[in-house]
Amino acid sequence: MSFRGRRRSGGCGGFFAGIVCLVIAGIFGLVLRFGVPANEGHAEIMRSGQSLPGTVTRVEEFTSLTVNGRHPDRIHYAFGENREESMIAAFSEKNKVRAGAKITVKATADRGYPLGIEPFAVPVWLWLAPAAIGGLGLLVLAWTIAKLLLAGTLLLRK
Repeated sequence: MSFRGRRRSGGCGGFFAGIVCLVIAGIFGLVLRFGVPANEGHAEIMRSGQSLPGTVTRVEEFTSLTVNGRHPDRIHYAFGENREESMIAAFSEKNKVRAGAKITVKATADRGYPLGIEPFAVPVWLWLAPAAIGGLGLLVLAWTIAKLLLAGTLLLRK
């Protein structure tokens, strides 16, 4: 088969597809990083934090996050001397607490978490999705650039 009769494409479609993949991966990564609550130091605080008595001040549905049609709860709690914090609780019926419930809070100077209530966390494997989309975008861009360079080299030889 001869390539002489075929029309050479400019490669704009490949560039566009690669850039779109990179943009989608970037947005997905930003949503995962900043749109979902983080649990900085939870394990360390549970291991070495000071136990303090606390009280659940209010429980509300966290409607910014939906998983399988359900919303997790944001639990507000007071502990120590005039410290009040909140956290997004993981999905579990055993975690259901009511306002006014007495709890124990493991705390450091910076942060405190209630004992027996697991915080919501984004699964680590979910980060593979934006990485895969971004990798696909880089692959498409590299393929398009290589194709254009090869086409340009072949044109110069004539």
